[in-house]
Amino acid sequence: MGIRWEKFEFADSGRLLKNPGCGFYRMKKYMLTDSEADVECFFKSYPIREGTTLEMLEINISRYFRTELTDKAKENLRTILTAYKKAGVTLIIRILYDWDGKGKLYEPKELDEVIWHMSQIKSVLAEFPGTVYIMQGVFIGSWGEMHNSAYLDNKSINILVKKAVGMLPPGAYSAVRTPAIWRLAAGRTEPLDKQEASDGSEMSRVSLFNDAITASETDFGSYGEMSRRDPLSIHAKWRREEELRFQNRLCLYVPNGGEVLVSNPLNDFEQANRTLRRMRVSYLNSDYDRSVLDKWESHVYNKKGSAFDGRSGLDYIASRLGYRFLITGAEFRGGMLGIQETLEVKMNNLGYSPIYIECGAELRFHDDITGRNESIEFDAELRYRTPLKPFTLEIRMPGLEDGIYTLSLRLYGRQGDWSSTIHTANKNAGEDGFVPLGRLHYIKSLTLEELI
Repeated sequence: MGIRWEKFEFADSGRLLKNPGCGFYRMKKYMLTDSEADVECFFKSYPIREGTTLEMLEINISRYFRTELTDKAKENLRTILTAYKKAGVTLIIRILYDWDGKGKLYEPKELDEVIWHMSQIKSVLAEFPGTVYIMQGVFIGSWGEMHNSAYLDNKSINILVKKAVGMLPPGAYSAVRTPAIWRLAAGRTEPLDKQEASDGSEMSRVSLFNDAITASETDFGSYGEMSRRDPLSIHAKWRREEELRFQNRLCLYVPNGGEVLVSNPLNDFEQANRTLRRMRVSYLNSDYDRSVLDKWESHVYNKKGSAFDGRSGLDYIASRLGYRFLITGAEFRGGMLGIQETLEVKMNNLGYSPIYIECGAELRFHDDITGRNESIEFDAELRYRTPLKPFTLEIRMPGLEDGIYTLSLRLYGRQGDWSSTIHTANKNAGEDGFVPLGRLHYIKSLTLEELI
């Protein structure tokens, strides 16, 4: 009689994981029209590759800048999003009027027309929770990047940011181009705290994107020269160091990502690695800027004992974009004198950022004698976990019959009817996401000989 826990070994595999909502993405462009042929052409030009988990889709609606979207246009958009949903791809979308750097020329002449387009597209996006993850921008500006637009005054930006949040499905984030725009929309200089991040307010769903990461001291105008201590700083871009501190705090609760740009000392590997971690970057363009990405590719990462020792700097950064959970230990507790039996699973997030989606977990009990599998599912409190800060999941055990069980754990993200496995970095993780934790010899009423 007795209970014995035989724990397994845990180590980082060094694999590049494909998980929802993070990593390198490829950008695809679609001109929204009434033509079904244009939809067919889009999929011929941009087939969805097997195994893809994250893509960016730019949707140009300039054909309708002087009129409302037709029902056929909305149906074509729905067709494209449905294909991504079926393929299990998480999307960053950017809806815009301009691809030529001429934002003012192509955007509607009245703000109300932009708002009307938002309301029309809202009805389509509502059907895709879990697929539409981030919407960059608020339709306006050159390349949809919120500059070179007639609607950059404080009042218009406030209206558009709030309308953008309101048009998204549950769990999705809007993203604005600079921290200064976030502060303007929030009406304050302090970022979110944990309580606000969970209150469902508009600003709890406004994230950041930056298409000039490490391009210059100001990230090509993303930052400025004013100190946050200046009385006017709520409406201004701050100095680089202060903006990095702001992002470090804000992006514990909302995503951050974009593109690196222009090879220079700021994006040499060591400096870039530090900056991406401070910004808590979870996604980057895989094609741009090649001069920076190639520089990372040629860098050799050296850290004795690391699973990435001797690998390229690009591989290392790819492995850290977003979250990278590693199970580091598991212990069975209780079973005597009426103490609640629990399983303590020790974990760490090695990535640059937290995970921003709701998570669940499945604990599987494999009966080593009969071969049967049973599982329990529970809420996994993984959201907003600070990177590089070890934590423990405590799982209350169900009533077990005498037996010998191999216990395995799988994590998954969820939103509405959408669900996707979250793969851990563990060397012994299966393709199905389950990580063997240990073997439980649970013999309370029989001897082992009687059981066998």
